[in-house]
Amino acid sequence: MKTELLLAQAPGTLAWALAILQNGGLVAFPTDTVYGVGASAFNGAAVRSIYSAKDRPVEKAIPVLIGDPAGLAKVTLEVPEVAARLAARFWPGPLTLVVHKHPDLPETVSASSTVGCVCRTMAWRGRC
Repeated sequence: MKTELLLAQAPGTLAWALAILQNGGLVAFPTDTVYGVGASAFNGAAVRSIYSAKDRPVEKAIPVLIGDPAGLAKVTLEVPEVAARLAARFWPGPLTLVVHKHPDLPETVSASSTVGCVCRTMAWRGRC
């Protein structure tokens, strides 16, 4: 697998990273503390690649990053009222919500019936 460095400000970077994700590849991206490794949460093989790349035990679930609170509908069938209020107050930001996992999410994301969700945007970076 070839590693490529994409500059965030360069034209076409977002489209190229999206194409990598859509084709089952991995991307690294800055977070508030370290670089993260990501894949499409809906591609089980790609998520398995994260475990392999990070030598992460499968018992340690992968959090799902979403771009806005509306993205919760893709991760869970029912957003509890308390989760909606917390998301409205603290997202985007350093809050992980644990919700019942949507049946469309592969088991590789989380072997349990729940999944952690984090909402981050590029505009949020650096606020902590």
